[in-house]
Amino acid sequence: MLSLLSLDNYHHLLEKCEQELIQLGECFSHPKYDYLLFNVVFGMNHLFEWYLRDESIQNSCKTECVRQFNPFSVGKVPKELKSYYNGLEDFPETCAYQETVRKLCNKAKHFKKVEIEKQGENYTVTSGSPIAVCGHPEAVCGAFDHYLYSVSINGQDVDLYQMLKKLHRDWMSFIRAAM
Repeated sequence: MLSLLSLDNYHHLLEKCEQELIQLGECFSHPKYDYLLFNVVFGMNHLFEWYLRDESIQNSCKTECVRQFNPFSVGKVPKELKSYYNGLEDFPETCAYQETVRKLCNKAKHFKKVEIEKQGENYTVTSGSPIAVCGHPEAVCGAFDHYLYSVSINGQDVDLYQMLKKLHRDWMSFIRAAM
């Protein structure tokens, strides 16, 4: 079984992701927001294999996990996970959100064809009419706290934070139903 510190099963990893999602929802500073987002992406990615490799879980639950959270396309399943796909009549549909976190982890880990933006400080962004008077409906301003990240899934931009919240809820529902 995989483990690190007190994270020794998928329940702990899911709980860690939940705690970081809560912090992420309350965080409005850069780079802390990015650090939390990074942790949740990696945690949600590893949750899939931690669940499958848990020896206390019945094979029928593992099969259902593969059906619901499959992050791979046909022919792309890693050798060490292929046994969990054996016995399935058809290759399961790819879970777009689980696939997205897997792809983000692989690219972030290896930095292949990924441009890394370096930022030293936060920026203040203002908008509106240059002649607008304070209190006028066209007078708009705002302060930059952190980036909002989106990912393209099936040609649509999806807010990464919202996607992670949804994926986490799906995992929670799946685990409750499996118990």
